[in-house]
Amino acid sequence: MKLRSLKNRAQFDRVFLEGTFAVKDALVCYCRRNNGAGTRIGISLSRRVGNAVRRNRLRRWIREIVREESVVLTPGWDVVFLVRAPGEMNFASLRKQVLYLLKNRRLLEDTG
Repeated sequence: MKLRSLKNRAQFDRVFLEGTFAVKDALVCYCRRNNGAGTRIGISLSRRVGNAVRRNRLRRWIREIVREESVVLTPGWDVVFLVRAPGEMNFASLRKQVLYLLKNRRLLEDTG
């Protein structure tokens, strides 16, 4: 399933200013209700995280984790993941952090 994404600075700023957030280790998740039916995802990383290869790898991993969970993702939200300087992070630890934050913000539907 193709994920919808936040495209411009104004969309990101709206989530940062009007949304709520949760923090887990090197990851911050900002969430805000949107008027649409779908959930949109944004990912923000600074240069402190690493070089371009490392930043793009982390973006791809986060997108993949959210895509895998998109079946049970609650519709109608804008979500921004802000990655702080993570040190050494692998896919498994990043997955745990992303899923923890999505559950904490109640963005994963209960599957029974």
